[in-house]
Amino acid sequence: MKNIIPKLEVISKDNSNMGLLAKYLLEYNGDIAELKISKICEDLYISVASATRLAKMLGLDGFSQLKIYLAQELVTNEVSSHKYANISAKKYYHDIIQSLSTTLNDVNDELLIAVSQEIENSRKINFFAVGGSHTVITDFAQKLARIKFDVTYHSDTHFQFVEAVNSEDDQLSIGLSYSGLTHEVLANLQLSKNNGAKTVLITNNKNIEYPFLDYVIELSSSDNSMRTYSISSRFSSLAILDLLYLNVIGARPQYYNDLLERNRYIK
Repeated sequence: MKNIIPKLEVISKDNSNMGLLAKYLLEYNGDIAELKISKICEDLYISVASATRLAKMLGLDGFSQLKIYLAQELVTNEVSSHKYANISAKKYYHDIIQSLSTTLNDVNDELLIAVSQEIENSRKINFFAVGGSHTVITDFAQKLARIKFDVTYHSDTHFQFVEAVNSEDDQLSIGLSYSGLTHEVLANLQLSKNNGAKTVLITNNKNIEYPFLDYVIELSSSDNSMRTYSISSRFSSLAILDLLYLNVIGARPQYYNDLLERNRYIK
């Protein structure tokens, strides 16, 4: 551990550009690892060189390494803090409510309707996700399978790749990547698009602009948790997917009614 937080605290008291940047980093409430140097410098009206000099002053190779070490120290401090132990349940509860509220307030209803129509019109639907995202999207895929959609949702990334390579123009590919940076998900969506399929990405990243994406559904979760893909992120993703599902079953009520009827006989 480099113990860079105490050093940043000292530097932040200086009125220089590096002081401004140090203060910005210490007060930032989001995911440090996701910060982009160009955005920070634009906000603070400082040069990229100032960020590089700050990293060098801390004995690091560059700003990317600074973000990594700072993110690690912030998590370590939060976990070891007695205060965190006392408020963890309340903090998680607040995060869930906040994420759900923001996601549902900001949701684009017209976009959800358009994607639900693409689902209805597709011969087959492929799902791409890894890790915690795959667990969430599997739930959605299984719901569609129960109302007689042809879906694939492999956990193995190799099989996901095979589905992407074999995509056709009457298929739909849906990817879930909270960060919007998951290489496997983006690569498979691009392959799907190259083979004629329509593509959808569900993400919390507001800066996604890839030509191979037909639809981008934005989450609005503010996930500052120490956990990777935490519970607040999952709830936001599940909420969006459930809204999609409700739109879909509206287009095929008979299939849904048949499902309910079948379930009546399951004891």
